[in-house]
Amino acid sequence: MIFPEEKRRVVLIRSNKIDYQKKIRQRRRIVLVVSLVVVAVLALVFGIFRVDRPIVAFVTEMKENAAKRAAEKQQQKAEEQAKLAEQEKLKTAENEQGSGDSTDSGETDGTGNAGADSGIEPDGSKDAGTQDGGVAAKTQEKPKPKKKAVKKNEILVAGDVLLSECITGNYDSGGIQNVLSKDLRTRVKQAKAFAINEEFPFSTRGVKGSENDKTFRVDPKYVSILKDMGVDVAGLGNNHVLDYGRDALTDTFTTLDDAGIGYTGAGPSIERSRECIKMTVGGKTIGFLATSHVIPVVGWNIKNAQPGIFTTYDAKQILDDIRAAKESCDYVFVCVHWGREGKETLESYMQTLAHQYVDAGADGVFGAHSHLLQAVEYYKDAPIFYGLGDFIYEDTTQRAALACMTVKKDGGLEASIIPVSAEGGKTSIIEKGEASRGVYDHIQGLAPSNVNISDDGVVTAK
Repeated sequence: MIFPEEKRRVVLIRSNKIDYQKKIRQRRRIVLVVSLVVVAVLALVFGIFRVDRPIVAFVTEMKENAAKRAAEKQQQKAEEQAKLAEQEKLKTAENEQGSGDSTDSGETDGTGNAGADSGIEPDGSKDAGTQDGGVAAKTQEKPKPKKKAVKKNEILVAGDVLLSECITGNYDSGGIQNVLSKDLRTRVKQAKAFAINEEFPFSTRGVKGSENDKTFRVDPKYVSILKDMGVDVAGLGNNHVLDYGRDALTDTFTTLDDAGIGYTGAGPSIERSRECIKMTVGGKTIGFLATSHVIPVVGWNIKNAQPGIFTTYDAKQILDDIRAAKESCDYVFVCVHWGREGKETLESYMQTLAHQYVDAGADGVFGAHSHLLQAVEYYKDAPIFYGLGDFIYEDTTQRAALACMTVKKDGGLEASIIPVSAEGGKTSIIEKGEASRGVYDHIQGLAPSNVNISDDGVVTAK
């Protein structure tokens, strides 16, 4: 039997126990909810459940597909252009064969240059043109007949060339395109003969001389620059090829021989230094001679020691060489180092010598050494370019020129000037217009110039 007081106590104990169990369950629910919230937050923060992953993958796939389609379209377009260019080349070849002209033709950089036979031909570069046809009112227009490229046989002569550290650095970083602009590379490559004044020895040997304030020497590996330019003849008659002595000069001969580049104006013997370098251009035999009126000491004269430099202080030998070359050459060109550095005006002997060269049979005289443009004179139908300036030298050249002699269809010669400038060690053709006109006017204003120079650079006697 349970007394009322005891019964009340049992009921109270049971009630407290139930309340305690409820609190326990509530705490568990709270802990569970808090745990779920924490897990959800961690999932969002640390990417346990990334709902954006499918979206990112989709966007990435879309971008990749778009890039792939663009690349395929570009490749298809390039293949179509190549096919059109090949068809055009075939048409051009067929037209030329039909006309009986065996010379390659093509669109050029605006100079009209085309292929011709020559004794030592640099690689020519020709751009194939295309013909556009359209459809209007369901009728296809006939393609316009392509004009046949004018055949030109150009001989280029440059002034001073020095492969300075600026130039070789450009070449190392980007090849010949960092030394010559595209239009200039095209022009020199299309030329049938290209002669320069090489004002340095190719060598890693020798002892630096004290005869000149500035001395030059270039690693023979950089002869590739001359080859890439298409140089055929290097004139060595100047005041720097012996800067590092006779061993270095001997290495120069070997380097040029190995590269297939002719040289004159210096040599291992008197006879070799006076040798006429011959080439065939447009069916005509062209002869190149080189000499110097500037050496720092008499010991550099090949008459006094060999190897050495062929000089023109006494003009008798060079005049004899011009006459002898004229017997086997249709045209003889003389490259001469003379004058004073940094002076546009001529020294008194220069015009006298130039006229003597022409009287002996020279068909063109091309000067260097002043590093500036000098006068251009016509004497007895022969152009005399007294100074062509620096073609490739240091970082900057405000203005210089390439002399261009073109063998015409009738066998005659036409003289012209290609104005150039250099910036950052890269030489470019000066754009036709006000800038090129300024160069022509400057030359015409120098004594004893007696020429007219057209806007195209063609030089004619007044």
